[in-house]
Amino acid sequence: MVLDKSNVAADHARSVFSLEARLDANARSQIEHRLKAIQLQQIYNALNAWRGRAAEAQPGAPLDLLERWRLQSLVANAASLLPGELSLVAQPPAEGAETVQYIPAVDQALIALAEEIAIADQQTAELAAQHEALMQQWDVESKASHNLTAHLTVEPGAVEHIVARPVRLTSQVALVGGALGLLLWGLVFLGRPLRKGRAEI
Repeated sequence: MVLDKSNVAADHARSVFSLEARLDANARSQIEHRLKAIQLQQIYNALNAWRGRAAEAQPGAPLDLLERWRLQSLVANAASLLPGELSLVAQPPAEGAETVQYIPAVDQALIALAEEIAIADQQTAELAAQHEALMQQWDVESKASHNLTAHLTVEPGAVEHIVARPVRLTSQVALVGGALGLLLWGLVFLGRPLRKGRAEI
């Protein structure tokens, strides 16, 4: 009977370890998706701000060289996080081109970024729901394992069943015994000269 209960508890303990591995993987995935969503949102905000300034640019005004490099860097970063290619990365307008010539590629990037941000947010929400479900399973299996895992819990017992008993630690007994043995050996060793002196007299 006890062996059967132990086997069942051990099975639940193995389930706990398996669930912990899944929880760890889930947590890492959540962090990755959140970081990606933050990066995408930052690029989206920067490109959207540029798009607002570009709409106010004078017709025929060329894009400043430093602004062109910054814009291409933003789109390149977006392309590294998005599936597919962006036209501004593949075929950027020639240096000295008008600001308005960059707007179509920026609009394309903004649409792709918005879609990818929504996907990342949805995936994060799904992972959070999975994490909650796994935590509920973990709680059930942990209780069923009767603490046969690394997560030990201490529960107070009933006071009426506690019986006070003297406890003698093995280490203390060994220490006292060793000290007594050493004392007796010392007495014998010190007594040898006395016996030798008497024998000579």
